[in-house]
Amino acid sequence: MKVEGINRSDLSKISRELKDLLKNKEIYKSAKKKNADENEKKLSEKTIEIKSV
Repeated sequence: MKVEGINRSDLSKISRELKDLLKNKEIYKSAKKKNADENEKKLSEKTIEIKSV
């Protein structure tokens, strides 16, 4: 890849930042899914509770 006007250290810094952002995105997606699963579990528990009343 040919990039003009950007030195190698800047490219390295940008690369590290992009890797960090992608890692954070995966962590966020994982946490979001875990939260959704927990909410689904709570909802099903409430539904069972209501049906048993």
